[in-house]
Amino acid sequence: MADEGAPPPKGASVALAVHVSGPSVVATLVFENHSDGDVYLDRRNACAAGVIENDVFEIRAGRRRVSYLGALAKRRPPTPDDFIRLGAGQTFTTEVKLERAYGFLKGRHEYEARYVAIHQYPSRPLLELQSNPERFSFRK
Repeated sequence: MADEGAPPPKGASVALAVHVSGPSVVATLVFENHSDGDVYLDRRNACAAGVIENDVFEIRAGRRRVSYLGALAKRRPPTPDDFIRLGAGQTFTTEVKLERAYGFLKGRHEYEARYVAIHQYPSRPLLELQSNPERFSFRK
């Protein structure tokens, strides 16, 4: 947990929370712009539609990485319409079901998940975001 007295991070951040409910593993992502200017999030990498379209989560059971089951397709370069603009101080929240895109192991296991993705708005520097690690237990 972040130190309450610590200054907010510069630029942008993403916080991850994971909730297990029966057969579902729901990840909530909260993106926040801490800067004085605009930050742009790639809609696909931010899971903006509530769907995981890229391998943007690192999920491990111990040392074993959980496999991404979604499509890895070569896509056209993103255009400005493919981004969400976050103004200074704004947040964007989305939820996705991890079990729909990742091959969790059979049986009950302890997992650690982290969101890791690059957001590349045209003519801007790369924005690399990495969340806090989140631990959870899940039975498939």
